[in-house]
Amino acid sequence: MTRPPFPAPIRTLLDAHHEGGVSEADCLRCHAACCLEPGFAILENLLAIHARYRRGALHEPGAFHFAHGLSLAEFAFRYFDLTVYRAGRGAGRRELLLFHPRARSAEGEPIAIPALEGLDYWEVRGQLFAANPTLSRGCVFLDRRAPRAGTRRASPRRCRLHDPRAATHLGPKPIDCVFFTCEERLLARLPDEALTGRWLDALARAYPESAQRFEALAGPT
Repeated sequence: MTRPPFPAPIRTLLDAHHEGGVSEADCLRCHAACCLEPGFAILENLLAIHARYRRGALHEPGAFHFAHGLSLAEFAFRYFDLTVYRAGRGAGRRELLLFHPRARSAEGEPIAIPALEGLDYWEVRGQLFAANPTLSRGCVFLDRRAPRAGTRRASPRRCRLHDPRAATHLGPKPIDCVFFTCEERLLARLPDEALTGRWLDALARAYPESAQRFEALAGPT
């Protein structure tokens, strides 16, 4: 599959946010708990992930087990929480469909985050995992479970969606996981509200009509 490079506005935001932070090599060696709450994918990521799933490339011994033979829609609704970001106003409003990879529970099941009125997805997820620290054992796309909360021993693990061009080309690694970085090891560089808005708005402009395209690709659900 040909992987297009990120459009210039996306690459500019990525470069600016990552400047002076840890390197990609530092990230790949790290065993921190940041993947307990993974970043979101966009439709283009989902298509690449599902293509990898169809080839059997997500089926690894000891890793999370994905059911066989799922259509794009079945795969999306089983292993992701879907939300919509709305950018702009009036006739110029753009919608960006976000696919949030689910975490696996201690029992090995994907954890669905409930929709609660008045709270956004990230608030609900953060509160749920903060109140239940033993619930999440990490993103379903990690090659092995994260250790239980309170366990000091590091558990080497990797993202099965990472590839060497993830920082510059759109592929299976969720684009918001690509955006994530740290100031230094174990110290996350969290974007403020203004930067988060610019990031989401830029994605909505660069990859328009994602909800309509997903509906056309997925068919009846």
